[in-house]
Amino acid sequence: MKGHVLIVEDQHTHRMMMGAILMDLGLDVTSVDNGALAILKLEANSSAFDLIIMDWEMPEMDGLETVREIRLRQVKYGWNHIPVLAFTSNQGEGDMDKCLEAGMDDYLPKKAWLPKWQPLLLEKLSKWISSEDEIAAP
Repeated sequence: MKGHVLIVEDQHTHRMMMGAILMDLGLDVTSVDNGALAILKLEANSSAFDLIIMDWEMPEMDGLETVREIRLRQVKYGWNHIPVLAFTSNQGEGDMDKCLEAGMDDYLPKKAWLPKWQPLLLEKLSKWISSEDEIAAP
């Protein structure tokens, strides 16, 4: 699997675990701990990332606000559409809809953490990241 993923997650442990799994799959990974830093990364090179994995609740700029800002900048500056996967603890009634309405492309609740989480992540990645080789679930 090839591509560059931007992880936007305020919890260090989640960033490190997610990053390790993605790198084991052959992906390049960049991580930031809030939405404001994600916007700065995208402003520096909006075409650098193939997928963004976005937490919802973060300091400075939350995930919903961040994805709305990304979508606005795509229109304003002509950035290519970057798929955004919500990866959040918010899993109440209507939370998935809130993520999708804000502009996220997909939703993965954190309740599905390892080991159930890995096959779900692989399914989501195969949907949003192109692969030259078949992805094998662990």
